[in-house]
Amino acid sequence: MCIASFLQVAIKLSINKLTFDDGFDGFVDAIHKNEFALLEIEPEHIKETMNLPHIHRDPFDRMLIAQANLDDMATGCIFYLHPVLCTTSLPAVLKC
Repeated sequence: MCIASFLQVAIKLSINKLTFDDGFDGFVDAIHKNEFALLEIEPEHIKETMNLPHIHRDPFDRMLIAQANLDDMATGCIFYLHPVLCTTSLPAVLKC
């Protein structure tokens, strides 16, 4: 899971567009409990966002797509119409 997803969850919680048992702490606990690996944002990920077509303008989506492209992680895809290899679908809980 991209560390940027933590920021996105925090923002959505703060504007009441997302709810999570025990708020942000509950989200973090669930990530650790389910043993998600955290993917840091590296300079090359940021640079890759510059090369993406502007199908998705959301910066969080663009970061996830860039990381998937560079780190060969495109095993699930919620970014329709984007040229990222999609081979399986994500669990419904992870879809936006």
